[in-house]
Amino acid sequence: MAGVSEDDTFGVHIITRKFQRVVELRGIDGLRMEINQDLKQWHETKINVAVTGSAGAGKSTFINTILGLDEDTGKGAQTGAIETTWDIFAYTKRNRNVIFWDLPGIGTPKFPKESYVEKVKLKDYDFFILISKCRFTENDAWLAEEIQAIGKRYYFVRSYVDQDICNDRRAHPNSHDPEKHLEIIRKDCEINMEGHTHDKIYLIDSLGCEKYDFDSLVAALTRDIEGMKADVLVASLSSVTKGILEMKWRSLFRQIQTVAFQAGMMCTAESAEKIIRDVLKQESKYYCEVFDIDDDTLRADQELFSVSDLAAD
Repeated sequence: MAGVSEDDTFGVHIITRKFQRVVELRGIDGLRMEINQDLKQWHETKINVAVTGSAGAGKSTFINTILGLDEDTGKGAQTGAIETTWDIFAYTKRNRNVIFWDLPGIGTPKFPKESYVEKVKLKDYDFFILISKCRFTENDAWLAEEIQAIGKRYYFVRSYVDQDICNDRRAHPNSHDPEKHLEIIRKDCEINMEGHTHDKIYLIDSLGCEKYDFDSLVAALTRDIEGMKADVLVASLSSVTKGILEMKWRSLFRQIQTVAFQAGMMCTAESAEKIIRDVLKQESKYYCEVFDIDDDTLRADQELFSVSDLAAD
């Protein structure tokens, strides 16, 4: 953006001005309390994301992808060609306070439409991702209205787009146009859900998330929840796309400033070296987790060897 520095883009000046204002109003002790509270919120903020849709829509695959979970280890959501979600399951990875809930589709024997809102405890979630593999249904529209009625946000996601593109290529080998077919899918979804969505409909393929609208979906989620929750959510996601990686380092850049302020206020002439080294160790471990960097990766990249040393303790 013209005329805007990187510091402004990352919110560094905003944070600095905020801390200056705290000092003016509450003094150094007030600043210390403010910084400690900010960092406490970073680690304790809770986010509950509900993922729902009809059988075979790709709910479990989406959760495994966005959190970086592996079904084969027993820690990921179970996927399959038949309905595998007969109950409500919670999934999390590095941050136990950020939970993705795999909800059964509406109309299963255990979760009929008449009691669905009560049984899934709709009010407990921060926002909802409604996934469909083909066309959105009357049940999808009904659920969107129920979510809207309690003041929560929802996002319509059309999954398995790669499969649709491949099918069209096989059916029309001489006239196949991927971009044109994407627009056909998008238009069909928009017409199908006209009057029921506050946002665009996101076309994704959880097994090929660098394509289509995966990054746009994540950007929308973080834009809508804003503030600390947005930073916490981004840090908890798997580093599956370049867009998510960029969101992560922008988010952590803001946290670094707060951590630096805290470390600086703790330091004395005698303790500075130890405190700074301890902070670097603790933060480097956390950043490695956020960016899905393991010890093997660090050892393979000699430029990061000093970070590996810090993380090894």
